[in-house]
Order: sequence, then C-alpha cells, then structure tokens
Amino acid sequence: LRFPLRFSSFFALNIAYGLADPLALTAIVWHFAMWVGIVSARPDLGAPVALVAAASIVMNLAFGRMAYAWLERFLSQRRTRELLFVVFMLIVFAFQFTGVVLQRYRGPILRLYRATSPVLNSLPPGESGESVVSFARGDFRGALLQTGAVLIFALVFAALFAHRLHRQFLGESFSESGDRVGGTQRKAATARPALVVIPSGMAGATSTSGAQRRAVGGATGAILEKELRYLFRNSILMMNLFIPVILVAVISFSAAQQGHRSKPGHGFHLPPELIYSAGVAYAFMIMLPQVCMNCFAYDGEGVQLLYLAPVKFREVMLGKNLFQGAMLLVEALLVLGLITAISGPPPFIAILTTWTGAAFLALVHISAGNWFSLKFPRRFEFGVRRQQLSGISVLAYFGTYLGSVAILGIVALLVRFLAGPWTVVAVYAGLVVAAFSVYRTLLNLTTSQAIAQRDALIGQIVRASQ
Repeated sequence: LRFPLRFSSFFALNIAYGLADPLALTAIVWHFAMWVGIVSARPDLGAPVALVAAASIVMNLAFGRMAYAWLERFLSQRRTRELLFVVFMLIVFAFQFTGVVLQRYRGPILRLYRATSPVLNSLPPGESGESVVSFARGDFRGALLQTGAVLIFALVFAALFAHRLHRQFLGESFSESGDRVGGTQRKAATARPALVVIPSGMAGATSTSGAQRRAVGGATGAILEKELRYLFRNSILMMNLFIPVILVAVISFSAAQQGHRSKPGHGFHLPPELIYSAGVAYAFMIMLPQVCMNCFAYDGEGVQLLYLAPVKFREVMLGKNLFQGAMLLVEALLVLGLITAISGPPPFIAILTTWTGAAFLALVHISAGNWFSLKFPRRFEFGVRRQQLSGISVLAYFGTYLGSVAILGIVALLVRFLAGPWTVVAVYAGLVVAAFSVYRTLLNLTTSQAIAQRDALIGQIVRASQ
C-alpha cells in the first residue's frame, strides 16, 4: 500500500539513489584517480585494473547503502541513539591518546600491525590491492580469485541491505510517538511495578523482603536504589561521569611522556606526590555540579510522591547524598587506577591526603547542593544534551569549589612547611569532621526547607514539563 511497485524495483531505486550520495561519488572519483595513476605507470594494466576498480566500486556502494540502512534502524530508538552518541564521544576522546600512545608503544604497535596484516589483507581493500599486484606479476588466476572475493563481500553487503530494505518495504516503522500510542496496553501489561517510598517503621510484610535486599533499608535505601536506576537509564549522564576520568588520563599520559623526554631542571613538572591530588581535583571540578547541585533534576512528576509519602525529607536527601558520595568515591578510585597504570602508584601519604581532602570537598558540596537543589531546581530530561543548571547554582558552585580548594591548599602549604606531610592528613581529617557536623545540621533542616520550597520545587520540576 505504501509503495505501488515491486520489491525488485524498490531495491533498484534505492541502489540508484546511493549513486547520488556524496560519499559514493567521492569513492568513484577516487577509484578513477587510482586507475589513472596505475595506467600512467603501467599502460598494459588498464583493463585488469578497471575490472578491479569496478568490483571495488560495487562493493563500496553495497556497503554504504547497507551501513545507512542499519544505522537508520539503530537511530530510530532513543536508547540506541544515546548509546551511539556515547560511543562516538568516546572515539573522539580516544583520538587524544593517539600521539602519546604511538610515541610510547611504537614498537609493540608495529609488531601488532605486522602480525594482523594477513587479516587486514583478507578484507575488501586488501583483496583489491593484492589483486592489482597479482595482475602486475602476471598471476591472472590469483588476481581473478581475489577480485571474486571482493564481489562476494559485495553480495553479502547487498543481502544485508536487501533484508533491511524488505522490512521497510513491508511497512516497518519505528516512530517513537506511534509506539507510545499503539503499544500502551502492551507496555502497561509488561511494565515493572513503580517504586514506592515507605519508611521502615511503617513497612508491612510485603515490603520487608525488598528492604532486606538493600544495603541501606527504609526510605533512604529506596531512594538510593532509585538514583542508581536513573543512572543506568541515562546514557548521557554516565558518559559525563567518565569523561573527567578520560581527560585526567590524557593529561597524565602527556605529562608522563614529557617527563621522560625533558631534562632535569627544564620546564614545569608536577611533583609525583601531587599528580593524584591534581587529577582528583580536576575530575571533581567537572563532576560535582552534575552530581550535587541539582538533586531533583530527573525526578519529574515523581517529586510530588516525595511530598505525599509518609517520610521525612531528611531521609530522601540522605539517600540522594549516599548516591552522590558513592559516585565521587568511584571517580576517585578510577583516577587512582589510571594514574597507577600510566605513571606508577602515587605515594601512600599522597593517597591519604587526597582522600581526606576529597572527603572535605564532597561534604561541602553535598551540603551546599542540598540547599541549592531545593532553592533553585531545574528539570532535566533523560538522554538530552546541553542541559544547564540555573545561573545562581553555577555561580555558587564555582565560588564554593574555589573557596574549598583554596582552604585545602593554604592549609597544606602552612602545615606541611611547619610540621610535615602526616600532619596535613590529620588536619584534613579535622576539616572532614567539621564539614560532617555542618552537613548533619543542614540535613536535619531539609525537611522544613522542603516544605517551605514546596510550591517552587513542584513548579520548576513538574510544571516545566506541562
């Protein structure tokens, strides 16, 4: 009904449409340029190389159409779009490693390339090149076999393209809006039960087993579980959590390479005992506003249930804070693992100093984030990029971060100069105790603050989507 023509005609039209694609036209011109260059050097290879070029053009055309068809299928759903975007961004960041990796591991990479060259030569570009070499040596039988291998690849790509195209020809559609309307009853039948926040003192027999399975029980454990589920649902947020670690790895790798090549006394080199501290400080600078300064960003309409449930807001915020602390701990451990793998393990005293300083930073920002999350909330959507905090929250974050780092730096310089590095750890531990006392006091006030900010919070988180 959609296409008043046979599938063979529909397939031929799609192949013909692929010839007008800029990449396909570029490939054709590229093959023609190679043919001109080869014939200029060996005029006797004009016809054989034209045969190889034609087979390679057919293979590239079939591969391009197949890739576009399957990519369109993958991009038709939000989850796969997020996943492909994450993979693309990881590839972009991975390119930052190419220079330092090639400089450091040039020999092993060259040996790996030589060991895998037979596999690379068995792929269509390698078969085409070997076919031209065989024609030049007079081995026509081997050249024809290699050209036939290229055509077999073209047939495989064309078959995969035809399979995807046939599904479209039969009316396959992956519209997300249509799926939501047409599959409402099916989704309602298979949907998981919603997470209900019940305090431990009011939990009945049906909720006891679920609370026992959690490391933290009651409403706090339920909120912690909900935040973890939100994290696994949000590919963009997960990518944002790993980007700081990748950037720290790039900087550490470059610094290690420059340190090996530079002469002593020339240039600026960060002392080994400060590399881990600087890496954690940099990672926290990028991660803290995403994790701490907007606790209710992804709750949406569910934030109303937090007011309806018979729980104190203190328990809700405690569950969110436990999740934030766990993410910051994972970030610090990932940075430690990367720096250990790249430039060796940092000194034990540096690890203790960094962890106590990071605990102070985390407590300060979690305390401030609780207040700003209730005072200046901002609704975010799953899988949507370029979502910004409120301007006041961003300004407050930078002021809090710079002030906290300045306190840690001044204390470290003064105490280390006067008493030694181990005293720095003791003083940092004292700061952590003081910050925890402030956090506990502010946490107890979140219930009354949430009641006072109820209309503003619901207006920003719930009504923003209406």
